[in-house]
Amino acid sequence: MIYKVTTEPTLEPVTLAEACSHMRVNVGDDDTYITRLIKGARQYTEDTATGRALITQTRDGYMDAFPNIRFIELPGPPLQSTGMSVKYKDSVGVEATMPSTDYLVDTVTEPGRIVLKTGKIWPSFTPEVANAITIRYICGYGTAAANVPEPIRQAMLILIAHMYEAREIFVLGTKLLDVPMSYWALLAEFRMDGFGN
Repeated sequence: MIYKVTTEPTLEPVTLAEACSHMRVNVGDDDTYITRLIKGARQYTEDTATGRALITQTRDGYMDAFPNIRFIELPGPPLQSTGMSVKYKDSVGVEATMPSTDYLVDTVTEPGRIVLKTGKIWPSFTPEVANAITIRYICGYGTAAANVPEPIRQAMLILIAHMYEAREIFVLGTKLLDVPMSYWALLAEFRMDGFGN
């Protein structure tokens, strides 16, 4: 499944004041730059290091067809129980919504998933050529920075300080070996399969 974030988080897991305090930056000259580093550190931690959504966000997941199994995993745990919809579009562009009474939202399993209820089946239709199914879901630890586990927040502070001090050798979106090991150590228990080093 591929996904796009359709509603970005309204705040970051780390505030500008926390980042400046961690780095012992006392002047406001770099506030705009540090604010960008905070967002970049969150996105890197979500997309490259852990595979998790940190602050509440809405995502649309896309599939070409329904699977041959009774569940669909949704990337970016933790999955929240509200805001779910499953829509599918046929080959002539007609869109329908799968009844929410046909599936359960499993927020315990990671990654979260939708699971067909007993006796229910995935809708039968002639799908559009690509991305015929759109699953809208909400994920993340919550709407407040305090909802994010403290080891993740501490790891972000380490990464932000590293990017601030080593501007010319760190490229967002690229995992470099010189990212401090303490960053990876703090995230160890939160990494989903296939994420992190």
